[in-house]
Amino acid sequence: MRSFRVAPIAAALLLVVCYALASANKIDPFFGGVDLGRHLMNGKLLLSSSAPAGTASKILHTNFYSYAAGDTEFINHHWLSGVVYYLVWKLGGFSGLNAFYILLGEVAFLLNWRIAQRATGWAFATGVAALTMPILAVRANLRPEVFTLLFCAVFLTLLWKHYNGEVGWGALLALPVLEILWVNLHIGFIFGPVFIGAFMLGDLTARPPAGEDLGPNPWASEFYTEKLYLLRQWLKIIALTGAATLLNPNGIRGAIYPLTIWGNYGIDMTENHSIVYLQSNGYSGEFWEIKLTLLALYVSFLAAIFLARLFPWPMFLLGVLLGSMAFFAIRNQTVMAMFALPAIGVNAGLCGLKEFRSRHRTAALAAILLAGAGLNGWRVFKNRNAIGLGLKEGSLAAADFIRANHFPGPILNNLNIGGYLTYYLYPRYRVYVDSRPEAYDAAFLQNQYVGPLMDEDKWKALLWERQFNLICFSSASQWERDFISRRARDPSWAVVFAQFPVSILLRRNIENSAFIRQHEIPTKRLFRKAN
Repeated sequence: MRSFRVAPIAAALLLVVCYALASANKIDPFFGGVDLGRHLMNGKLLLSSSAPAGTASKILHTNFYSYAAGDTEFINHHWLSGVVYYLVWKLGGFSGLNAFYILLGEVAFLLNWRIAQRATGWAFATGVAALTMPILAVRANLRPEVFTLLFCAVFLTLLWKHYNGEVGWGALLALPVLEILWVNLHIGFIFGPVFIGAFMLGDLTARPPAGEDLGPNPWASEFYTEKLYLLRQWLKIIALTGAATLLNPNGIRGAIYPLTIWGNYGIDMTENHSIVYLQSNGYSGEFWEIKLTLLALYVSFLAAIFLARLFPWPMFLLGVLLGSMAFFAIRNQTVMAMFALPAIGVNAGLCGLKEFRSRHRTAALAAILLAGAGLNGWRVFKNRNAIGLGLKEGSLAAADFIRANHFPGPILNNLNIGGYLTYYLYPRYRVYVDSRPEAYDAAFLQNQYVGPLMDEDKWKALLWERQFNLICFSSASQWERDFISRRARDPSWAVVFAQFPVSILLRRNIENSAFIRQHEIPTKRLFRKAN
């Protein structure tokens, strides 16, 4: 009996440790945490009493940090995340912020695991979690999407408990309240009404029990009277939640922003592509884990159709949506995996797996512990040099170099380093672009960024127009790396800083000549390996 009680606790502790190790990557502001610097600066300025008048309004409604497109209207759908991150950073620094991010992911993960564990037992739930851990763990970039993972888990927990008669309508009134926070934390707030809608459809489309006599007037029967009551109750909840989405700085435009954000996307982003596209173009990622998870998810629904007495229609509707989103845009892999864990568990439980497993708990515990260690241990070992909290070593070198030498602007930077420069160099420097394509006009990104970086004639025209004095790029796409390579060989520019992944170049003119004489890095040194 004692091992019976200890088993779920041991399994949960094992998963907590595995999840933390899988998620605990040092913050890399050039690859993983490219947006973090901007979020922290947002929080700092929004909370500052000494910021210039109108700063808060500009942060909330415009592309504030770009000198080239500062007046472009932008719906800041994650402003509250910046405030939260900044407050946590003030208390615990980057290590504390990193730990806080992982903790939010842990809570979301355990809520989803708990649904699966209650449905099918700790052994099966732990096994599914161990198998999907590579895509369950939060992405190592400290993005606001962690709040969407958390709120999706909370919404699903409350809605599933209500679906099973464990909590009443009063508990669901918490959902509109949570939605007020969610709509200001991350664009994933759209999942709130979607989750509610799925469960509403599941309730309203349920058929009467087989063999039940509805009488001569079915619509006046107790069954359809109950349906009408359910419809009224669900409409109240979804209407309140919908109204909650309006409580953001941009009102109705902010509420519908998830539906319009793709209308002004002027640059290709890897994370927005499908698994098929990424694999066929040589990208690396957890593609097989995603495909196997999707396969397991849909096979579990197929099994529930044939073996279960009841079919979980709300879970199925959400499974189709989230599974499609993950397949066609890799950025959705984590929210899909977080949902797949409880959905697979629920389906397995409905098929009677919990009763089967209950006869073998002690043996299963040992097997799951070994399987979890084996499946995730190699990934932890492979990633061992990146595991930790706080900033990656050497991250400050580029910012310190620019600050110490007081180079005059304007600066040309690439997307990935925009958030970093904003955090360390604002207000001395404003960036040219950052990693939010939706914050810039598509025409600007194509004609003032992508085009000139790929076409030398267009580059000459842009240089004449903008008169850049300083170039600061981090290693990113191939075409951006090619541009820096051409500039390094361009006699009009001098490389004065090169520490992977950052390169800094100064324009070769009279004002910069003395500094260049002392600090220029010879081209032969830069391209020794390539030659």
